[in-house]
Amino acid sequence: MIQLEQVVKHYAGGMGVGPVDFGAADGEVCGIVGPNGAGKSTLFGIIAGTVEHYAGSWVLDGANLQDIERGTIGYLPEEPFCFPSFTPREFCAFDSGMRDLGLSAGEIDGHLKSFGCGPFADTKISRLSQGMAKRVSIACAFAGNPRLILLDEPLNAIDIMTTISLKEHVLRAKQRGCTVLISSHILDFIDEVADRVIFLDEGVIVADFNPRDVKAENVYKRCFM
Repeated sequence: MIQLEQVVKHYAGGMGVGPVDFGAADGEVCGIVGPNGAGKSTLFGIIAGTVEHYAGSWVLDGANLQDIERGTIGYLPEEPFCFPSFTPREFCAFDSGMRDLGLSAGEIDGHLKSFGCGPFADTKISRLSQGMAKRVSIACAFAGNPRLILLDEPLNAIDIMTTISLKEHVLRAKQRGCTVLISSHILDFIDEVADRVIFLDEGVIVADFNPRDVKAENVYKRCFM
C-alpha cells in the first residue's frame, strides 16, 4: 500500500503539486487524471525519486523512499529515455542491473517478448520507431515484478496492439497484488483498467471516484468544462 501525506512541490513558475493526500491499496489500479500542468508528472516524479526537495511524505508498505529497494518501483516517465546506441536487449539488461533486479539473460529475453519487443530485441534503439522504443520503456517499467508501478502517459505513441498488451499486463500486475498508478488523457482506457480515479487540478485533488459508478469523461466535464 502507498500512502501520501501533505505532499507539496512548487516551482518558481507557479506550477507544481499539492498539498496531496491519498492512499492506494495492494492490487489497486488508480488513474491520475487532469489537464496539462495539473501536477501529475511532478507527483509521479516525487514517488519515483526523480523530483527532490518537496514537502510532506509518502510511504510504500510502511517504508519511505530511502528504505525501499531499487527494484520495488517500476517507472515509465512521460518522456522515457533509452540509450540510442543500445539494443532493447542491452538496455533491459542495463536497467535490470541498475535496479538490482537480478534477471538472467533468458528472463530478459522472455520479458521483452511478452511486450512484443522480440522481433527487434537486437536492433539499435536509434533505428526503432517511436512506438517501438516506447514498448521497450514500458517493458522496463514492469521488469522484476515491482510492488508499485508508475505509468505516466503510457499510451502516447503506441499502437492498438501495444495498448491491448499494456492493459493485459496492468491487470496481471493487479492480480499479483501490485499497486499501479496510471496518468493518461485517454479516459476510456482509464475507465477500463482503473479501480479508482483521482482528478488533479492546479496540483490538488478535485475528484476521487470509482469508474464503475460513473464514467471518467462525465466527471471530467463537471470538473473542467
